[in-house]
Order: sequence, then structure tokens, then C-alpha cells
Amino acid sequence: IPKGEKPGRPESLTVKKVTEQTLPKVSLKDLTDKDQNDPGTITYKWESPAREDCDNFNSELGYIFYKIKGSSEWNKDYFKEDNLSLSSTDLTISNLLPFSLYQLELFITTREGQFSATALQNNRLTGPSQPNQPTNLTISSNNLKWEAPYPPTGQVDGYEVRWKHSNNADESEWEISDYLAAGEVSCGDTLGCYQVQGLESNKNYSFQVRAFNLNVDVGSSWSVMVSYMSDSGFTTDMVVIVVSMVTVMVLVILLIVFLVHKCNICNRMKGFKRTMTDDYSFRPIIRDSDSRLSSVSRFTDLRKPPPTTPPTIISPSDSNISSPGNRSPGSGVDLRHLTPTLNRASLNRRSCLDPLPPVPGKAEPIYDEIVKAGTQPLDEDNYLAPNPVRVASVESLDEEGYLRPNFHRHQLIDTKSPDRESLPPIPAVSYSSQDQLDT
Repeated sequence: IPKGEKPGRPESLTVKKVTEQTLPKVSLKDLTDKDQNDPGTITYKWESPAREDCDNFNSELGYIFYKIKGSSEWNKDYFKEDNLSLSSTDLTISNLLPFSLYQLELFITTREGQFSATALQNNRLTGPSQPNQPTNLTISSNNLKWEAPYPPTGQVDGYEVRWKHSNNADESEWEISDYLAAGEVSCGDTLGCYQVQGLESNKNYSFQVRAFNLNVDVGSSWSVMVSYMSDSGFTTDMVVIVVSMVTVMVLVILLIVFLVHKCNICNRMKGFKRTMTDDYSFRPIIRDSDSRLSSVSRFTDLRKPPPTTPPTIISPSDSNISSPGNRSPGSGVDLRHLTPTLNRASLNRRSCLDPLPPVPGKAEPIYDEIVKAGTQPLDEDNYLAPNPVRVASVESLDEEGYLRPNFHRHQLIDTKSPDRESLPPIPAVSYSSQDQLDT
């Protein structure tokens, strides 16, 4: 109030001012149905921005912007984005993969289309459907193995296996197994295994397998057919055991043969015991004229080279064999003299080829003396004179004392008697019939 003026009615002034706009921070309430189970479609729902939340608008709102992308391993390439009016409260996405995860993001924009924070985020899984067929079916030793369907279209609940003879084209001849729960045939993260029973030996069979998803009535189509010749009754483990046993037996037999052969060699090389010399030392057994040599001199003789003169060969016509002195071990001609063997591993052993040691105090003859019988007198023509003592009868001699020919006479001699007496005559025996004897 100015000075000197009276107080009066106060004056009012209204001023309107618009603040600077920023990006909206509006949140939308999610109203999506969580029980929907469609395998290829997802419907998202939300609530429109409330006027009471205008403090978070921060600007004049424009429209709703959304983005949808795949979150599973097999649908990561899926991506979609678009605009919705600000009054929209739902969104339906079709042509999606079954049993797959998708993520929805909603943004409230300004009129210029700018946005910052997410207004709504929702991760949704599509429903299950008919499974794909199992893959990579193989069989070995009547054991089937396969991989679970990929990409999955639901949670695998079980399998069925069927088989038949390969040469049978009738579809009604298939034998189908019982329903196999997924947990019973699981042999890995994504593998299934099944041992087929009751197959005939050495028969060709065809096999197929199909899968079933949880809460889905229809199973997959049958997998690719594989053929297999059934086992002959011997499993791989049995073959390995038999081969191992045969190998062990062969090794044991070879070891026994080796030990027997080694023992035979040792026994053959062992030979006779060595004798002791005068100085109480062992020496190798070598035939020599002087048996009183010490072991040192004999060992020195072993190292001498063999004589260059060829050995003398004694024949029965030589006059030297008539004298017993020349057949002694100390004579100049020694048929049993052997050249010492110098290539043995040791002189402390001998073989059966070494000669026997000499008999102490007695010369060992090479041959036994032939005892000659007394000579009979010869006649003037240098023929043996007749010996009347050995003649069976004097009557057999002629005037000159020689044996007479006895071509027409057979004289029986008792060879068992020392006097060689004549045998008694054979008594006469009648060979008449019994009827003649009775009369």
C-alpha cells in the first residue's frame, strides 16, 4: 500500500505457465489371462492409464508402442513391433510356435513418439500341441536309442515302439510295445533307450518309435524306420569274456612250454660233476694223456689253437689195432680225442657231449679184446679137415673120411639131448572109423 493512501481492496493476478515436458513414466496394470493354453496364439490385456496417475504423464501422451520377441532357444529369431492407440487395452499375437516362450513390452510415448521406461512387461508360454517325431533312431545288440523330438511342442510324457519282420509288408503285423513313460526310458538329457525282448535269432527286423506330449491326446508320427539283424544269442560282453579266457589259456600254455624248454636246456647243459685236481681245484674234464696236470695248465691248453694236421683215420686193416697198447688213451692215435669247446658261456659247466672222465688207476681200453677160439687143422688143400667127433655116425663117412651123401635117408636127431641121440620110432596109430572098431 503506497504511503499516504488509505487501505482498500487487495488486487489479485492470475498467471498461467506450462512447465517443461519430460518422458512419461506411466505403468499399465496387467490383466492377461494366465490360464490360456492355445499352442499358437497369445492374448495380452491391460488397463488404460488412469487420470489419477496424471502426475506421471510428464507430457501430452501420444500412443502405445509394443515389442514382442522369442525367449526360447528355438524361437530367438522371432521379433515383432508396432503401435497401438492410447485407448487400446488388449493385443492378440498369432502364428506362434507351440510350447514356446514370448516376451511382450509396452511403452507409453509422447506425441513425438518418445518413451523411456517400460509401462508393461509380460512373459508368456504358448500351449502344447502334437509332438514332432523322434530323431536319430539307432539299434545295437537289441537296444534301441533315439533323441527326443526337437523343437519340443510340449512336455514329453512317453513313447511307443513297434517292430516287425522286414520282409513283411502287411501293416497289421506290427508288434507295439506297452506305453513307455519318459522317465523309464530316459538314458540322457534328451535320449531315450529301450531293450527289445523276444526277437528271433538271426532275423531281419524293422523298428519305429513315436512320442506323446503331456495333456495331448495325439501322438507324433512314427519315426524313420531302421532295419536290424537280431543277435544270435551272444552278447558283446559274452564275446569279450570268451576271448579273454582263450587269450589267458594260450598265454598259460606258452608259459608252460617255455619253462619246460628252459628246464631241458638247463639239464642238458648241466652234464656231469667236475672232478678235483691235486691242488683241490675244479678243472674242466678234457681227455689228455697226462691226468696229473693242474687246472691252470689245462685251462691254458684250452686256449691253444687246434692242430693243423688232419686227424688220423683208423681202419680195420691197420696193424696198429692188433696191439692193445696202441688202443689205450695215452697212445699216439686217440679216436676219442675231442677239440675243446671254447665258445661256452662258462667253463664251470659241461654238456653231455664232453667225454667221460678217466677211471682212476686203470687205463680205459677203446675196444675189448676179441677172444679167439682154437683153430681147427687144415688139410693139404687148406680146407678144414673132417672132424669125426662132431659127426652123428661113423657110417656117414666114406673111406677117405668125408661125409657120404644121404639124399635118400632122413635121420631124426633129438636136439634137446646133449648127446644128440636118435629119436625113438613113432608108434603106428590106426585111423579106422568108430563103426569098424565096434565090429
